[in-house]
Order: sequence, then C-alpha cells, then structure tokens
Amino acid sequence: MDEQSEAFFKLIFYMMIAPFWLAWKIIQLLWGLYKSLKEDIDQKSAQAQYGLESDAAVQAQKLRDEEREKQLAQLREAVPKTPLERMRATIRVNQIKVPRIERKRIGHLFTEDTFVDAVTGDDLRFAVDMILELTETDRAIIKQDELDDIVLENIPLYSEAEILRRQVADREEVKATKDLLMKEIKKNVTQDTPSLMKEARFITRVGDLVVSPYCRVFDSPHEAREFADKLKTKFLPEIRKLLDTYGSQKATETLEF
Repeated sequence: MDEQSEAFFKLIFYMMIAPFWLAWKIIQLLWGLYKSLKEDIDQKSAQAQYGLESDAAVQAQKLRDEEREKQLAQLREAVPKTPLERMRATIRVNQIKVPRIERKRIGHLFTEDTFVDAVTGDDLRFAVDMILELTETDRAIIKQDELDDIVLENIPLYSEAEILRRQVADREEVKATKDLLMKEIKKNVTQDTPSLMKEARFITRVGDLVVSPYCRVFDSPHEAREFADKLKTKFLPEIRKLLDTYGSQKATETLEF
C-alpha cells in the first residue's frame, strides 16, 4: 500500500471515529457538570436538613442563647454595687448547653457521598464567666502602655483526642471518595492537618480578660474550677502587678550607681 492510500484509509478511519470521540467528550463534559451541580445541591440540602443552619438547629440554638443570657444577667446582678476603688472581679462557673456536632455521611449511588457536620442534640459544657471591673486610672494605664497585648497563657489549641478524631474523620472521607483524582487531592490536603492542628495555639492576653463578660468553656466542671482558681491566683494578680508597675513609673528617672 502506497503512502497516498495509507493516508486515505487513515482519513476514512478518523472520519468514522471522530463523531464517537466527540460524542464521548461531550458526555464526559455533561456528566462532569451534572456531577458537580448535584454534589453542590446535595451538600446544601444536607446542611439545610442536618447542619447548624437547619430549622431545628436554629430553634435549639435560640433556646440555648436565651438560657445563656439569663446566666450572664445573673452574673451582672452579682456584681457588687459599692463604688469601685480598685480592680475587682466577679467570677461564676455555669453549666451550659452547646450543640453536639457529629460527622454524618450520606451515601449516593453515582456521585460522591455527602459529609456534613450534623447537629444531633445537646452536650453539657462548663463556662467560667467573669466581669472584671477596672478603675479609669487602670484603663488609662492599659491603653497608654498597650498592656492588652501582653500574653498570660500560651497553650495548644487542640488536645490529642481532638486531633485523633479529626484524623479518623478525614481518613473515612478520603476512603469514601469514588473519583480517584479527587481521592488523591483529598489525601494530600488532609495529610498535613494533624501537624497544623498541633502547631495551633490558644493564647490568652490581658486584653481578653478586660472584655466584659469574659468567658472560657471547658468539658468538665473540674477543668472549669481549675481555671477559675488560675484566674484568682495567677492571671488577675499578674494584671494587678502590671498595673502597679506601670502606674508607678515616672516619665523621667535619675539613677545613681
């Protein structure tokens, strides 16, 4: 077969195959658009049905907020009515309700499964609430000397148990992914999550405590009581010491050695 004949047969072959190839590409494109649209709809539907923005979750949060506002009102009522002469703190430990969040998986036959943070009820937590009263002189010292940025505590933001739970949830989501390319992307994205969570810090500054009311939430009443004691024996005395130190400083000092 000469080159001209070979070229002719190739042309005929490509002309026969081209419509099928083009149709296949169009089907792939349409399927990709449909799959993306359906997954987006599934995610929004799951959020609306199970997530924090669902009607049931919004109503439950409204009741929690109302109960919480009553607790804070009681804290404000407990503040002494006598004139303020020095820094004064009113501290109270309250039992509160928070939404219980669980990772829910909703299976689909052809598209990717939907994962949503579902609200499944209430969990009990314990809040350390505090109203810190400062004299005008103290507030002026904090503002003038920028004491609000001074760090009182720098601890890990996440516990080992929280990091482990996140790893398990990420592995489950990666395992459930049907699309091989998306599976690999999710795997690469989530593999750095544990190290990032370990590096995250929870920092308490002077400025955090002077916000009224200050609140910090714990899983157990023991942890809440421990932190309340830390406020009374460590953080508040440190703030008082800073105020006294900076308040006694003079603009000009003469020293002899």
